[in-house]
Amino acid sequence: RLDIGNKGIVFIPASDSALAISKLSLGSGLTIPDGVTFQLTGPDNHLTIAPSLDSAEHKLTFAHLEIDGLFDTEKQKQQPIRITIPRFGSEKTGSRPLHLYATGGTLEAPTLHVTARGINLSVEDLSDEIKFGFEAADVQHSGRPPLTKPLAISAQGKIVKNVARAEILAKQRHGPLEVRGRLKHALDSGAGRLNFILPKVTLTPTSFTLADLYPPAAEWFDSALGEASAKGHLLWDKDVLSGQMSVKLNKVQLVSDEFTLKDVKGSITFIELVPLVMPPRQRLKGLVSYGELGPMPAQLEFQLQDDGKIAIQDLDLTLAGGHLNTRGQLQTEKGLSAKAAIGVKAVDLKELLQLIGVDGLNGTGRLSGSIPIRISGGNLIISKGELHALGPGTLRYGGSALEKQLSARKDTAGTVSQVLSDFRYRTLTMKLDKEAKGLGTILLQMEGSNPAVYKGHPFAFNIRIESDFDKLGRIAFGGAQSFSEALRRAQKAADAE
Repeated sequence: RLDIGNKGIVFIPASDSALAISKLSLGSGLTIPDGVTFQLTGPDNHLTIAPSLDSAEHKLTFAHLEIDGLFDTEKQKQQPIRITIPRFGSEKTGSRPLHLYATGGTLEAPTLHVTARGINLSVEDLSDEIKFGFEAADVQHSGRPPLTKPLAISAQGKIVKNVARAEILAKQRHGPLEVRGRLKHALDSGAGRLNFILPKVTLTPTSFTLADLYPPAAEWFDSALGEASAKGHLLWDKDVLSGQMSVKLNKVQLVSDEFTLKDVKGSITFIELVPLVMPPRQRLKGLVSYGELGPMPAQLEFQLQDDGKIAIQDLDLTLAGGHLNTRGQLQTEKGLSAKAAIGVKAVDLKELLQLIGVDGLNGTGRLSGSIPIRISGGNLIISKGELHALGPGTLRYGGSALEKQLSARKDTAGTVSQVLSDFRYRTLTMKLDKEAKGLGTILLQMEGSNPAVYKGHPFAFNIRIESDFDKLGRIAFGGAQSFSEALRRAQKAADAE
């Protein structure tokens, strides 16, 4: 720490301080004014300059200072740090207050991939307060990918009665992003608070992209449009670091290989930042498209829990006048896993068959029921899914599964295919099952007739069709993977920060 008082300037690299100095060197260019003594004293190597520089007129200049040391993170891990200051000093002339300064400094924290250049510091010791200013012209994170584009950071503040207050501004060097903060820190207790706000930014295809806002997100989506803003705070003392943040989204569009999300609106609240934790029922609304399905109005209520699991309290999709509702949980640690039940309410049969993905199967009518699913080891598992038609409808089938099942009875296969070419069902039940490996099955149980076959003679069918549920699996697995991967990477970034 740097103490300014009756005993002069005392630099004390104490063993219990946050910064433990392992190397301290002074280069050429040291100028000591008349009447000022400069010495290292005591077992702790106190650097003492006397008399008190806040009263004696002087101009003291150090040409070079290098500090190699360690500092403690919030997880009690010591991280190496190097600080180089080409020029720093102290001066007091006439009635002007004591002025301390450092110019052109650099900071390197290699294990955190952080470097800062163009560091300037100015301190004025007034009678009742200490005023200070700080700037770092170029702050970079060199990770792959970096957590942020290069920033310029500045702060202006003062210390009164051992409490520091400052206004902080962090701006992208080549971009519109800026974060404003207001800091309060008690020097004696080590406790403090930083309130911060990210004003609204507008994502565009070229001038300000998602990668400009947050570089790791460049791998999550092919493109991103819309508006985003955030505000929150950090709290700390000598032992604890915590914080909260609220992110607001408006008219956001996200496009990936599998999905398109449009007109996404809502706010996401984090009640803890290290690690990331949300309260229940964070809500987002928008339109979801997948291949030929959609756009479907959607509402998602979810929670990132402190154990790393993502709880989906509700996911409602409006599909062809009906609704798909899902409740479940994603596990983001040790590989992706998920467990959910897809509730189906009055969904159009044609849209539902496209979702399930059975070649040659089409129809009309509406179905309701439930499809329990699990994702484990990259495999989709369906256990006793069952859907029921809400009334009469039509089913048309022109696939090859029946021919394979009835290959020994060509006459029967031909009749069944003819009946199912335009089957008017009175009742229809659809049962779905799939193990982790191999194909799954769809069991169609239905009663009805085809007016063009045997004068509309009634038939009852139990037809089992094999399916890999490719589309449903890609929707479930791809959506779960995209969502969990985004939060997993955000969690990793938060841990690093």
